[in-house]
Amino acid sequence: MANIVDFGAIGDDKADNTEIIQNLIDSKKSIYIPKGIFRVTKLIIDNKNIKIRGRGTLKCNSKLYNNLSFIYIDSPATIDGITIDGNKKTRQAIEINSQNVAVKNCEIKNVYALNSEDSAIGLATYKGKVTIQNCHFHHIYAEPNNKLSDSAGASRAIIVGEYDQEDIEDLTIIKDCNFYLIQGEEGDCIQSEAKSSKTVKALLIENCKFNDFSRRAIKLSASNATIKGCTITNHSNYKNLFSAVSAFGSNVKIVDNTIDTYYADGIELGNDDVDIVVSDYLIKNNTILNYKEPNDGNESYGIIAMNIVDCSIVDNKIYRRAKESAAINIKGCKKVFIYNNSIFGGNKLAMEINSSNYSATKDLIVENNFLKDSKAKYFIVAEHINSAIFKNNRYKTVNKNSEVIYTGKKSKNITLLNNTKI
Repeated sequence: MANIVDFGAIGDDKADNTEIIQNLIDSKKSIYIPKGIFRVTKLIIDNKNIKIRGRGTLKCNSKLYNNLSFIYIDSPATIDGITIDGNKKTRQAIEINSQNVAVKNCEIKNVYALNSEDSAIGLATYKGKVTIQNCHFHHIYAEPNNKLSDSAGASRAIIVGEYDQEDIEDLTIIKDCNFYLIQGEEGDCIQSEAKSSKTVKALLIENCKFNDFSRRAIKLSASNATIKGCTITNHSNYKNLFSAVSAFGSNVKIVDNTIDTYYADGIELGNDDVDIVVSDYLIKNNTILNYKEPNDGNESYGIIAMNIVDCSIVDNKIYRRAKESAAINIKGCKKVFIYNNSIFGGNKLAMEINSSNYSATKDLIVENNFLKDSKAKYFIVAEHINSAIFKNNRYKTVNKNSEVIYTGKKSKNITLLNNTKI
């Protein structure tokens, strides 16, 4: 393993080490970056299967314009243990244009858009078959003005896929990573890019932590995607907060996550655009608390599903504050199974099932759900639905005039079995 200091690199946060480190990348199979801050202008990794390890920092030395990335990876490679500091001089820290790449145990920080039309990106990967593990992404901003609030432009810690390009069919893994201070008018921690809901494929996001973002933790325009075991916490009241998770692809699993966003919706599934119909969702064993309490008259939801076919919402726990809207909201979906969910608190109805602007909700089973300690008049309101079974749902209420289920407004083929008020 070639130690860069042995070849003349100086980690004093002053010397430009671009030529030395680039030559080592081009000629060696393994290089080591010791403690220290090593300034470089730009690095290109196209030496097959090179390993870059260490404990030091690679710091961007001068501004990179024309959408150039600080570190460009164009061959299989491993980067392990180093800090990558954009130094507010690059709008993209790492660009991966190859398969069989691993970025592990790294810190990626200080990535700024260089003008209002840029997007700030911590890491972009376009080929799939990439692993990003135990990395920390922070201070990624849409403008180079050090704002810790909303700003124009877009910022993303990780982008998977490239809009309007070829499909990604190999698995991309994002695991055990931390995200915080990802901010801009559209500040998403992880975003899958896609021309349509089926473009980007095979994505696993597991055991990651998200905090202090100004738009969303995860935006999935991805199919064959799983979000598992993540913790999403955000108590900052940015004006553009949308939801903790938005998913628009098919075959999506969102399981075992804890979501505490305070000023944002919990999980948004599908889209209210009739041209985008997605299928096969499993939303299971998530805990959602303190989702948006609107102070501007807007609706808010713990889980909202729109224009989806085959959606299962099971074993989730949703905790509401007084003014929050429905914990679960279903619009224009078909073949929906809502089972064994527990909902706590709130003054408004807990579950709302209605049509979208385009079609009625159809073929619905709502069974064994529980609402506790609410002042709402109804647990479930079901309107404009066709063919549904409501069975064994329970409402422990503090409102003597409340009811478990209200159906009306052109609903038909409804079966009600053993729904009780406690």
